[in-house]
Amino acid sequence: MFCEECLQTNNAIQILQGSDAKKIQQLFCWIYKTYYQSFLHWILYKFSGFTYQDKLLEDAKDAFQNGLIAFFIKTQKNDFKFKGSLKSIIFSFGLLQLQALLKKEKCIDHEGEHIYDLDKMFVNNMDDDLSAI
Repeated sequence: MFCEECLQTNNAIQILQGSDAKKIQQLFCWIYKTYYQSFLHWILYKFSGFTYQDKLLEDAKDAFQNGLIAFFIKTQKNDFKFKGSLKSIIFSFGLLQLQALLKKEKCIDHEGEHIYDLDKMFVNNMDDDLSAI
């Protein structure tokens, strides 16, 4: 049985850098079970003034998934160092993916008021949000 000790940052990175596909799959299942809903709630709370909450929720779901992929890719570089808790790392990767997604949408939809509003929130709250993780 997979245990919560595997969610310790060093243990998780060791698993991700290993070659045991079953352990990697179990780790991702635990990450989803442990952090997915809290990440979504955190995003919706931090950006509660955002007009388009349904759109934000869908983007946050995609960002969480993309953040995990980016995190996994980074762990494959043995010289890459992570500091902080696994939760902070996962949330940071997800937040960066959300910001990238919204900036991409802003380039496509120049009249998107919701993108402008959220972009202002990112600029004003980015440091505070990450320090609160």
